[in-house]
Amino acid sequence: MADQPSIKGLANRLKLPQPMARRIAIADLSRRAEHEPETLEVLLAHLPRETDHKALLKIVEALGEHRFAPAATALTALRDNSDTAVDLAHAATIALDRIEKRAG
Repeated sequence: MADQPSIKGLANRLKLPQPMARRIAIADLSRRAEHEPETLEVLLAHLPRETDHKALLKIVEALGEHRFAPAATALTALRDNSDTAVDLAHAATIALDRIEKRAG
């Protein structure tokens, strides 16, 4: 892991103006979540700031895939917001289902 960017470095990439750069950072953070769960905290903190639809989907999918329970409140709000795109609300529903299955 020595030649991988630090979590802080990846978090800083989430501030870049280019959506593709943010998507790559999200994918890198998600990939590392199994061994470095703090990456999920970074993704959750970034969720309300993200403006790119594809990046939002990647964050929601990562939070659900890793069954990150602290994300439940944010995912519920996203799912229940009438302004949320249908595919994003659906992804949030799936993520919440995965989180609930882990808790149950």
